Amino acid sequence: MIERDAQASVAIPERFNGPPESANGGFTCGTVARLLGTSRAEVSLRRPPPLDRPMSVERADERVALKDRGETVAEGAPSPGIEMEPPRRVGLEEAERAGRRYPWLERHVYPTCFVCGPDRPRADGLAVFTGPVDDRSGLFAAAWVPAREWSAGGEVREEIVWAALDCPSAVPVMPADPRTAPAVLARLTASIEAPIVAERPHVIVSWRLDVDGRKRHSASAVLTEKGEVVARARALWIDLRR
Repeated sequence: MIERDAQASVAIPERFNGPPESANGGFTCGTVARLLGTSRAEVSLRRPPPLDRPMSVERADERVALKDRGETVAEGAPSPGIEMEPPRRVGLEEAERAGRRYPWLERHVYPTCFVCGPDRPRADGLAVFTGPVDDRSGLFAAAWVPAREWSAGGEVREEIVWAALDCPSAVPVMPADPRTAPAVLARLTASIEAPIVAERPHVIVSWRLDVDGRKRHSASAVLTEKGEVVARARALWIDLRR
């Protein structure tokens, strides 16, 4: 049985874009997770999420779907969690150095993305720029100090955490060249395991898992300055056809 949620609709503000005309995928997935009321969820994106347009909220069993004009945009369900660990811990100074090697700095498919767009004013986005830690490990990292604006009671909001886990997971599996066909987020499974405190330094790491044809699998995690994992995610990216 399908039920309309008490919160009849959700609209994602234009500020939280990924591509110029659609919402950031991670932010959208985090919105679904919030509606599910769980810190561990798996969310699939079926079509580009609209900006500033109400999407209806529908529930069926344990699942939640966002629909735009009758079409499913995203749907998710609780997940048992993710057990994978980052290949290794990255310290704050090492993450800062890696961030200065951000491969999409000069050539970015979506340069105004709320999370990782280099053309975005720093105070208006998350400015998460992950770069290679070294030439061998395939591990990417960035330092991140979430602004108080993104928090409620000092704890970073779920949608923001999901967004911060999203874009870094693309960097290890998507070429830094806007002339190539980009990949789009198809599924994000995330687990928020402890509060992420605003205005405190964190490290975000990401790494490639596997490539199977047009499917690109990767992972990401948020760590405290002491190296404790407070959130982690597994992502599926799909190459768009030219």
